[in-house]
Amino acid sequence: MNSTNDSGTTLASIAVELTPTVPTSLADLLLLINRKDGTQAGMLHAVAARFLEFVSLTAECVPIEMLYDQKDSFIASLRAGPYKTSSVKSYRNYLNILLRRAHEAGWVRTEKVLPSDWQAVIDVLPSHHMRSIVSFAVRIGKDPGTLCEDDLAAWRLERVKEGRSLKDAEGDCSRFRTAIVRTGLSAQLPLIKPRVNRYGVALADMHPDLRREIEELMEWKQSEFQLDRATTRIRPISAKKLTNLICRIAGYVQKITREPEITSLSDLISRDHIAGFTTWAINTRKMMGRSLVSELGMIFAALRHNPRYKALDLSWFKSIIDQLPFESQSTIDQRKAKKYISYAEAEEIPLRIRAQRKKTKAPSPRTLAIYARNELLMQWLFLLAWRQRNIRDCRVSGDAPNLFKAPIGPFCRATKPLWVVK
Repeated sequence: MNSTNDSGTTLASIAVELTPTVPTSLADLLLLINRKDGTQAGMLHAVAARFLEFVSLTAECVPIEMLYDQKDSFIASLRAGPYKTSSVKSYRNYLNILLRRAHEAGWVRTEKVLPSDWQAVIDVLPSHHMRSIVSFAVRIGKDPGTLCEDDLAAWRLERVKEGRSLKDAEGDCSRFRTAIVRTGLSAQLPLIKPRVNRYGVALADMHPDLRREIEELMEWKQSEFQLDRATTRIRPISAKKLTNLICRIAGYVQKITREPEITSLSDLISRDHIAGFTTWAINTRKMMGRSLVSELGMIFAALRHNPRYKALDLSWFKSIIDQLPFESQSTIDQRKAKKYISYAEAEEIPLRIRAQRKKTKAPSPRTLAIYARNELLMQWLFLLAWRQRNIRDCRVSGDAPNLFKAPIGPFCRATKPLWVVK
């Protein structure tokens, strides 16, 4: 027999109305699970509380669908936080149980239908991470024809914020490009730059005379002093870049234009070859004009000031450099802005490195040293923003230490603030 209230409404019917038959939100689901600390039900409420902190929403505003969509990101955020590996596994387990309870209560996940133009792409992607790139593209409103490299950069940044390493995210993007090329879908994603075959000629594979000439030019540019050299010497890294450029120009001449093997720099660095190479590099390889200007300027300076090439006519070289297209600074700034993170986010990196070090089980001395080094360097850059080379070349011990405390000589010409003198 049902009891009634003053208005005649049965209490049993009120209970039915208060208890949802099929849950649609996290709040509905938690109503079906009576919380009791120390039990499985208590842990289900605990993982729900952590999830609500992650999404910064109330339980009423979280559809159960969001538990599925944000599950990987939520677990990644726990892994990147102060939680031990065992705790993260436990949270993952109870989140899966929570979703299973929703299914048992009658909730059915809505099958997402991808736009037809994306379906052909996702069918050929072998891994979940690569398919998540497509999900990201759909979420930001991109179709295959408008997805670009900047969008891949945004996806990588999102993954890093979720706790994944940048190296893994970049690897997924590289495999995504490879899958697109191998399945013949490049035409459908024209703004994604696939990795194309190398076209340069290695120095070891060049004609012996040309190889010897290049090596002598690099030695002349790097030597401490040359009487007839009008410019300063270059560092080994610059010599490597210059050699690489010459190898690429040789590859263009021999592999792209199919000309006979080049035997000298005088034959290789001609107006026709440089004009053809720059046009092909910009139109086909999609290189930036600014990069080409910097590279061509190096080879122009190397040949122009070398007495061996004094008779070589290079009057045309500067006019080609001046005609190369440049991006506007605002366009460059917009592209770079997508690759940057805020100061507040960057400031958390040392803390995240330390948290990861503490969670590592039985780390080797080498692993601990690498973690400590990375944390030190990142913290250093916030306190004292040195150039990268300053940090790389810094030595506090060894054969040639260069960081030490010593009295300032009386004949030092450097301007010394009062605090330095004291």
